[in-house]
Order: sequence, then C-alpha cells, then structure tokens
Amino acid sequence: MRNRRFLTDTVRYVFLTLLIAGGLVALLATGGGDGDSENNNGIDIEDDPCNYTEGIESCKDEISCHKNAGSPYGFMALKNKLIFVATAGCRNESQRTIFELDNAGALTDIYPISFEDASAKIIDINDVIYLFIDRDGLYKYDGNEITTVMTVSYDESIYNLMAYNNILYYIYNSKLYSYDGVNPPVLVDETELIDSSIYYHSNDEYIIYNDKLYFIADNKLWCYDKDTDTLLLASDDISNSFIYGNLIEFNDKLYFSSNNSPLQLWMIDGDNEPVMAVELSGTDSSYIRPLVVFKEKLLCLAGGDIGSADIGTYLWEYDNNSLAPVTSENLSMDPFGPIDYALLNDHFYFVAVTQDATSLPISTTYNLWDYDGANTPVKKSAIAKSMFRSKSIYPYDGKLLIIDDENSNMYALPEDVQSRILIYDGTSEPTVFAEANQSGLGYIGSINVWGDNCYLTGESEDYGSELWNMSQTGIITIPEDFDFYPGTTCECI
Repeated sequence: MRNRRFLTDTVRYVFLTLLIAGGLVALLATGGGDGDSENNNGIDIEDDPCNYTEGIESCKDEISCHKNAGSPYGFMALKNKLIFVATAGCRNESQRTIFELDNAGALTDIYPISFEDASAKIIDINDVIYLFIDRDGLYKYDGNEITTVMTVSYDESIYNLMAYNNILYYIYNSKLYSYDGVNPPVLVDETELIDSSIYYHSNDEYIIYNDKLYFIADNKLWCYDKDTDTLLLASDDISNSFIYGNLIEFNDKLYFSSNNSPLQLWMIDGDNEPVMAVELSGTDSSYIRPLVVFKEKLLCLAGGDIGSADIGTYLWEYDNNSLAPVTSENLSMDPFGPIDYALLNDHFYFVAVTQDATSLPISTTYNLWDYDGANTPVKKSAIAKSMFRSKSIYPYDGKLLIIDDENSNMYALPEDVQSRILIYDGTSEPTVFAEANQSGLGYIGSINVWGDNCYLTGESEDYGSELWNMSQTGIITIPEDFDFYPGTTCECI
C-alpha cells in the first residue's frame, strides 16, 4: 500500500503571525523628574514599579495595566511540552519570546524574537522544531538547545515550511530548498516558484500524496518527487487557473479547488494529470471548498446558484462521483476564511450563522450543528459569537467545549465581550461549564487542550491578555508565572 500522510495526521504545523498593536509605549510622560531620576529609557524610576535597574523580575508580581499584555498564542506540543509565543517584560523592554511549558507547570523561555512585529513559522518534524523568524533566520530546536540553520537579511523571507520524507523543505529567494537536520541547506531546483516583482502571500498549504510533495506557491500547485528529483507544475494544464488549494486526499485521490468561473473541484489520481471532478453551474460567484473526509464521503462547502432557492452557502457531500446536499438551509459560512468545525465521537460538529436582513442593524444568530453522517444535521442552541472569533468549538475529554460570547453581538470588540464556556456531550443541549467572569477573565480568545491540561488565552481587566488555566471541573485561574507581561499599577499608556 502506498504510504500517504496528511499534514494533519503526521506533522503538527503551526503558522504563527505575531503582531503587536501600535501605540506609544516608549515614553512615559511624567512631571518633575530630573536627569538623576531617569534611566536611559527616559522613564522616571521613582514612579516606575518596574525598575529597569533591577531588571524584569523586580515587577514580576505587579498587575498589568496594558491591554495588549502577554498575548500568548501559536500553541503546539513537543516532547511532552507545550510550545507557544508571548510577550515578556515590562513596557518598552518587552520582547516577543518563545516559551515552553512542561507537565508540572514549569515555564521556560527558549528564544527571544528579534523584532516585536516579526512573523514566525514553526513546524515539527520527528520531535524537532524548525522555527523561521521573519527578518532574522531559520532555527532548529530539539527540546534542549536552539541552533542556527541559516540567517536572512531584513528584506528576505522563507515560505512554505514543509515536512517530506523526514526532511524540511521550504522556499527561499523564490526557490525550493531542503535541509536534512545535519548538513547545510541544499538548493533543490532552480525553478522560480514566486514572482518577486509582486507581493506574495503564502498559504503554506501542502500534502504528501502518492509519495510526492504537493504544495501551493504563487497560487499554483507544484509537485516534487524525491525519487526522481523532479519539480513540476501540477496545475499547468488548468487554463487561467488560480489554485485556492484546500488540498485533501479522498478515496486514493488528491482533491483541490480552482477559481475557474464557475469554481471547480479538481482531482489527481495517482500519477495522472489533473481532471475536473465537479463544476458548479450557475453564477460566477459559485465556489466549492473541500473540508474533511467524514464517513467515507468528502464534506464540502458549496455556494452560488447550485439548484437551491437562494444563493448562499450550503453543506454538501461528495461520494467520488457527484455532489449531494446535506441540508437545504443556507448556512452563510465564509467560504474562504476559517471554518468553525470539529470531528468528535463519529459526529461532525460545526457552527453556522443565519442572518435576518429585514431590519437594521442586521440580526445575526450562530448555532451549533450536529451531523451524524446519516440524518439531517440537527440545529442546537444559539451561540453568541463576536466577529473577531474564528473558532469557538474544541474537543475535550470526549465532549465539546464551546466559547460563548455571552450578551454580545458579532460587532462587539473583545474588550466589551464577556465570554463563558459551554460543554456539550452530544445528548441534549450545551450547558454552562465555566463562568469566566468569576475569575476576572473577560473575553476568551482560544482553548488549547494539551493532554489533561486545558489552557485559555483571554482578556482581563487586571492582567490584560495572558494565559489562563482551566481545571477539569471548570475552575479558571491565572498562574503567577503566566503573567508574562507584568506591567505596573501605573496609569495605562
């Protein structure tokens, strides 16, 4: 049997985009300070509990008044440790830092990122992390030490970190390179994969199919075969194509979507050329997006005029021959953004919105849907969801955790939202599991399940944006060491 591996099955891939909100944090306007009472950062030491002369530890226990405090995110597991990124330090000495957290709750900083607004990408290959930091370099971390693979200049970047045959592949200077973890990086092929004259945004999507590496670069589908050492443009025969990607294997075939008008679902069978599997009839706004293989069918989002009464978004099943609707209800799901879904206990759960445009402002209601693969999906209770939230459901201990932005609307800002966590066991309706406001936590950003541990990112009036711990009984606390960006009790600046 041919060895095929999905990205989601064998490689834990995390794409981290680390952005710090703009604002003046370099200066604190104070009155009456003289040259002797100011440090070289222009901050009055007498009024500053975060005394720079004593270092960051001197303000470890101070409560933060910074709304953009630690802001931890980008979580992945490595050798029984949880790896993530957070801002650490005080005021204008703060710095984005890679952290690791062990099962005992011990926190260790691994590596400081050179630029606070730099992006970072991380991939795990055989329990070794490869980390690219924008405007800095590519690094290797084995759980003990970080070593430099290569450095890049300020205007250079690396795209598409990919694992293939236990080797790291990536795009650098528009060309494909490989790194085996021991020897220096090697140029794989001279082919220019990216048009450097235009802005390039990478979706970093790839898949191993038929023992070959398929990846998206410059909105084209490429294929690299390690056995023959050849790099080919797999989408070359699709005229006027703009490959969206959505790479997925189903019934021994590789599927992806293209934006030909109307949009199409394409298929590659083994070593054969791509052929069109499904074409949507109707308006030019039609689209199709494969989501996940579920009970021997390929679930897809499809939209436009597809034989339904209304133009919108619908959930469909593809059985290797044709599309069939799962439900006739317009789900109004974003066809190009993140889809809020989870697979758990042989059920496909997803969150979809229905809109009432008869009055202004438009009324929006989210619902949890439960689909068992045989019967019509069941609409469960309504969920309040802010427009800033892309994901609200997470599998945990055989159940489903749901972030509910209680008493808010989709237009509410995170600082105006009070979240709570619901739990759903698949039987009746979701019930309240954790009331975040009891611990001072307001907006919950994400749930990160790691073994028996459950960590939340969220906003707090006192602590800003930090990492919180949630017990198996729904008790939410913030460990002292997790106040990465302690700040001060001073007036916020």
